[in-house]
Amino acid sequence: MKVITYLSLVFATLMTACGPASSHESETPVAIEEEASTTELIAVTVHTVDTVAYTAQQSWEIVADYNALDKWLSPAVASSSMVGEGLGAVRTLTLDDGNQVVEELITLDEEHMTIQYKMTQGNPILVGYVGTMKVVTVDDDSHSVIDWTSAFESPVGQDSAGYALIKGVHLLMFDNLDKEAASE
Repeated sequence: MKVITYLSLVFATLMTACGPASSHESETPVAIEEEASTTELIAVTVHTVDTVAYTAQQSWEIVADYNALDKWLSPAVASSSMVGEGLGAVRTLTLDDGNQVVEELITLDEEHMTIQYKMTQGNPILVGYVGTMKVVTVDDDSHSVIDWTSAFESPVGQDSAGYALIKGVHLLMFDNLDKEAASE
């Protein structure tokens, strides 16, 4: 519940930071590259690591299921749909407020248990967003580590809101994974 409250605060902060006319309030996703061309940007990196009660193989199956974020990012992501499979697959995440984020899978490395994806449409304060998730085996293999890094640029003055938003997303997924593991 703490993560959901935190995420609500993050979304409220984001709404304030972007102002009432921000494109993330519209029903049509904004092409991020177009939004960035007239604004000075700051590089932002969000890095979150969590040890989960799943084997590395179990964690990899979760991370590699590119169309399952509606389960792991609930309630923030209401649904997920995907066009294509493997590299180049495009998923559309419909958020709980009806807005959409579109992301493309750019790396799927089963040997190193790593995926990488980029946002092609979505929030205008997350310019050039690229996310990387890697699964690492823990010595006893009853647990594993998921290492998630998100890198993007945000307009000056909105970098804190961008960081808080993505950190909240990372924490929500890890909280949901921990709850699921505890219920098994």
